[in-house]
Amino acid sequence: RYRCGSHNLKIESGRLCNPKIPRDDRLCMCNNGIQSLHHCLFECPLLHDLYGRYPYASIEEAFALPNIADLLLEVEKMLNVT
Repeated sequence: RYRCGSHNLKIESGRLCNPKIPRDDRLCMCNNGIQSLHHCLFECPLLHDLYGRYPYASIEEAFALPNIADLLLEVEKMLNVT
């Protein structure tokens, strides 16, 4: 789902709303940035504790992790993404 942009982060779900939510208004729960995959994997202060538990330095490295599904499920759970 994440590789093809078919996920429920606000960056995607906001564009499918009617009326469409402007990109700059699709904020994460932390209010520090747009809720995109990059924000969730690298910048979100709410997910800071996760970053040390998974060894990756880029999105490509994150998707190469054998436990990437666990990481993404934790992100969704912590941000209440449904």
